[in-house]
Amino acid sequence: MKKYVLIFVLGWFFLTSGASVTAYFNYGVFNVPSGSPFIETYLTVIGNSIRHKAVNGGIQGSVNVKVLITKGGELYTGDNYNLFGPVDKDTLSITSFIDNHRYALPNGAYTIEITLTDNNDPSKKSFTYKENVVINYSKNEMSSSSIQALESYNKTVNQSSISKSGYDLIPYNINYYPEKQSKLLFYMETYGTDTVLGKGQSFVYQYHIERKEDM
Repeated sequence: MKKYVLIFVLGWFFLTSGASVTAYFNYGVFNVPSGSPFIETYLTVIGNSIRHKAVNGGIQGSVNVKVLITKGGELYTGDNYNLFGPVDKDTLSITSFIDNHRYALPNGAYTIEITLTDNNDPSKKSFTYKENVVINYSKNEMSSSSIQALESYNKTVNQSSISKSGYDLIPYNINYYPEKQSKLLFYMETYGTDTVLGKGQSFVYQYHIERKEDM
């Protein structure tokens, strides 16, 4: 008997609002069968959209990232931290930078809210974005994680927040692929195969690309 798992690509969200921080935000939902599911956030801050200040070796920008995850209108968990960009040589070589965080969340419906503020420019308008997230993993059915678009991947040497399954996964957060891009890299996980198919049974992934208008 064939078993099918529906796999959804979560869209990118472009965060910008005039004189505010500019960034790309995305998220993925994953499961830990022996533990708790979790949501993973991906953030790419466009370096030249924030103010940089002089530091040893060049200039550096930073943003404050405030994350609120609510359930039923009440705060479930959250975070508040300062994210520092790389030290650039000068204003002609400003680079963008990424951030990756994980939050353990049991099955349920949540709202995630992210607010970005330029630490070096208090007059710049903060930007707040909200998104509803539903987590619903079953121990008795096959299911899959989100599809995480990747810029690149390498074998893990030192474990970090971007490490999964023995690899460091660099997220691809920009919401388009230029013509010069020759590869579409992604990562995903499937759960419940032992329960549904039987332990040690083989299975085959099938995937394709289709136009959004045809979905």
